[in-house]
Amino acid sequence: MDDKENWIGIANRFANQGDFRGMRASAKEVLQLVPDDADAYAVMAEASFYMNEREKAQGYLAHAEKCEPGNLRARLVYAGFFAVDFALEEEIKELLGIVQATEETAESLWTESLRYVRFKALSWLADAWLLAAEPELSMNTLFAASEMLTGDEAASCYSKALFCSNYRTRTPGESLRLHRGYERFFAGRKLYHAYRERLDDAGKAQPSASISVGEAMAAAAAKAERERRGAALVAQQAKKECEPLSRIAQKALPQPKDETAMRLWAWEERANQRRMAEEEEYAAFKAELARTQRVKERREARAAAPLFSGKAASLAVQPTAPPTGKNRARTFSRKLRIGYISPDFRLHAAAYFIMPLVRDFDADSFEVTCYALGKRDRVTTLFRQKNVQWKDISRLSVKDAAQRIAKDGVDILVDLAGHTQTSGLPVLTYRPAPVQMTAIGYTATTGLRAVDYFLSDVYCSPWDMGARGFSENVLRMPRSHLCYAPVLRDMPKPGGDAPFVKNGYITFGSFNNFAKVSDDMLALWRGVLERMKKARLVIKSKICSIPAGQRIVHERLRRFGIPLEQVELRPYSPDYLEQYRDIDVALDTAPYTGGVTTCEALYMGVPVITKAGGTHGSRFSTSILENAGLSQLVARGEMEYVRKAVELAGSPDILRRLHRELRARMEASPLMDAKGYMRDLENIYREIAEDV
Repeated sequence: MDDKENWIGIANRFANQGDFRGMRASAKEVLQLVPDDADAYAVMAEASFYMNEREKAQGYLAHAEKCEPGNLRARLVYAGFFAVDFALEEEIKELLGIVQATEETAESLWTESLRYVRFKALSWLADAWLLAAEPELSMNTLFAASEMLTGDEAASCYSKALFCSNYRTRTPGESLRLHRGYERFFAGRKLYHAYRERLDDAGKAQPSASISVGEAMAAAAAKAERERRGAALVAQQAKKECEPLSRIAQKALPQPKDETAMRLWAWEERANQRRMAEEEEYAAFKAELARTQRVKERREARAAAPLFSGKAASLAVQPTAPPTGKNRARTFSRKLRIGYISPDFRLHAAAYFIMPLVRDFDADSFEVTCYALGKRDRVTTLFRQKNVQWKDISRLSVKDAAQRIAKDGVDILVDLAGHTQTSGLPVLTYRPAPVQMTAIGYTATTGLRAVDYFLSDVYCSPWDMGARGFSENVLRMPRSHLCYAPVLRDMPKPGGDAPFVKNGYITFGSFNNFAKVSDDMLALWRGVLERMKKARLVIKSKICSIPAGQRIVHERLRRFGIPLEQVELRPYSPDYLEQYRDIDVALDTAPYTGGVTTCEALYMGVPVITKAGGTHGSRFSTSILENAGLSQLVARGEMEYVRKAVELAGSPDILRRLHRELRARMEASPLMDAKGYMRDLENIYREIAEDV
């Protein structure tokens, strides 16, 4: 039996590497040891499934069913066929059954095959939940899957769960706690940047003889308080880690007999979490105010300092090559070296905002290097043609990639993906650059202490919000924290006149991923349609491309009392931009608002109604509209969202004017002022470089 498990383990490794012939060969070895083994036939069926050999796969499945009816690995392959046939409901039902069956077996008794099947089922189920517009279930499923892995693989799975967490409303404190959990996967990781290590050591060795007795007592009290709170957090985290993260797992467990005691405990737990969150947010807000004051004082000091003259001036302008390797000094060169790390230097939504970073920077003051992690396509060629250094690190290990960046002597390393697929965050945990920040590609904190700054703006993160929800220091751009550059494809012309002129009725539209449509948002859309009985709502999303997805959408709409006769579902299609010509007013989602979707709607001449939230991510569209000079389309509450949508739809002259003028207005706004945007951003780069 041990030999069988060894061969099954080898087959699983072949599966993860994409070597499906190797899977078959391993399964044949198992059949030599155990004739008519159901697991072996299921492995061969799975390999055939991956190779698109459906008939062969079905034949192997029949053998597996004959040897062991209900074999879990065979059921996994059936679930795979449901997925490729777009039978979403059947796929979810089958995967749920597999997960529950594995939970009924004690973890100590899990075989290699059973562990593999459980992880695959959880991974596929998470994807299915997200397609079915259930991001909360997807998040919990991914958390459960991450517990089955270790190292960078576990971190990647946990990171996907964090991405899903942004689809629904969370307090800044709750979001920060979830994201801080990501750092535990990198505990004990050695930092590569020698200068940063020397700084840390120097900070520990600095004597504090110059402070007063009172200050020393206050510092000691503060340290004791931090240790007390730290111990409380550790205890709370330990308690949480003993609890099942997956909602599916919770459903499979029996309910407690003492329901009253359980409800009381749950209430007390939530109250404690809220109190701790408020304390953390207050401390972060104070730290943000202190940092802002320090920045202000540095600026005032630089403004008051006399200019260099004579020999000193000639020395001040001499460029110095940034030293590399172990003995890198604190001094920066006249040309700051900026490194951008991302998997999205390709045809991707984030690429529309990345292009100005590599196209419009000040080449006299900055050197830019792009560290590519993702696939290549025709858009990658556009990026490589710019005046930047290009380095593909997609095939390097995380450690080797960090060493490459450290060797290049990058001054400021900017992550452009956050917790999105194939991101560079694990590389940043080695701290290959003295200053590290994250920007543009993700809507929330990274949760990593190795990341110093988060790029935002005065609309996404107003000053009165402080740094709530962030482990990083928040940098605020004076206008927009992103710049829209629609140069990756041929943009069609806007429709001209508003569609209601020829239709005789208003058409609202949402082209966002339907997973972003929360129950609260459906309630608001119902309020809009109730006030405009003749209006129509177009929902265009991938979920509408399959019959099962359409049934899911219709069921949710019925549950919220939205008349189906007023709604049109449209599948995803390459000509989605042209279809904005059918929309009078776009309705944004919340709390996960549109980004490039909002920009595309405005660029196609369609005004967007959004609701401003209380976090950076829930104010993305707010920033876009404010910078486009359309602050009147930003609602500050639920009923204002409904009222603004109805008022705009009932103002034909304003609506027709917006459809004619929006593109020109957008092109003249800070949203598309690439030179002005880079000037503001490069001023921030200079400022944070001086902090080191």
